[in-house]
Amino acid sequence: AFATLPNGIEGDYYLHFVVDENGRVCDGDRSNNEAHSAVFHVNLTPWPDLVVTHIEVPDSLMVGAAAQFNITIANHGIAPATGPMTTRVFMSILPTYGGNSMKQVASYQSGIDLPINDETNITVSGWVPTTVSAGHYYIYAVVDYNDNIYEHTGEDNNVTRSLDQSFFQIYPLD
Repeated sequence: AFATLPNGIEGDYYLHFVVDENGRVCDGDRSNNEAHSAVFHVNLTPWPDLVVTHIEVPDSLMVGAAAQFNITIANHGIAPATGPMTTRVFMSILPTYGGNSMKQVASYQSGIDLPINDETNITVSGWVPTTVSAGHYYIYAVVDYNDNIYEHTGEDNNVTRSLDQSFFQIYPLD
């Protein structure tokens, strides 16, 4: 039999084996339906740490218009980052990430194969929502949005904020 251990565990463990757990097999001696392995040690697998190190925002953005963002992603971890990944771009009136004011502007799904201490550049395209008002907004880039790549202690640094950015309402021509 094979088993996949969950991410993030380390230390000494036992495997416990149980047969006929629900007692559905007529068994005259139930005392031998359980066993356990000898103790074994699990070492924590090295992990990547994905960080948005730069987000390039256009000089001006317009409500309802297309938008393109150049994002630099680095791996500051101790293992390569490989696998499927989603990068999302949000806008908000707040200087901190999260909350009801967050509006998604763009999403980019890709595979990543990023060695340790390396970086890559991606371009994420989307649309500024028509449901926002003209004004000043912060732009946030979030790498590995769905947490597909296990980063152990590096999951809390996947968000980077731009400087204050202005959006302008587009009005139809008469």
